Amino acid sequence: MSDNEETEISIDYAGNNWRGKINRTEFENLVQALVKTTLKACRRALRDASVTKADIAEVVMVGGSTRVPLVQQMVADFFQRKPMCDMDPEQVVAIGAAQQAEVLATRLFRFRGLRNSLLSKMVKPPCRYMWCRVRGN
Repeated sequence: MSDNEETEISIDYAGNNWRGKINRTEFENLVQALVKTTLKACRRALRDASVTKADIAEVVMVGGSTRVPLVQQMVADFFQRKPMCDMDPEQVVAIGAAQQAEVLATRLFRFRGLRNSLLSKMVKPPCRYMWCRVRGN
């Protein structure tokens, strides 16, 4: 559905087969509530990181559902900028994992009285399928 306005689907569940077609409008109506729930998680992540949407320099999205035009549009509307969707997913996940490791290590170092950062602060906060670079970091 990312590139087509309509697609054929086939569902096989408990021995029952169903085939049909679905168009983009029908699909978007079905998933819109889920996308709104995801945006609630974005609001929560911003709040937890003590940043505003204006503090976000870039939004990077990877993963299957991030290719859905409705998801891209709703994220763009929420953050008031077009999300980057063309990055290497493995690289993005690796950066997010490294940043999460830094967060955990920094907490441990601070607990022990050390204040050195393992990595330069580029990505904050790490999110499940999306990360944001905060201005000035």
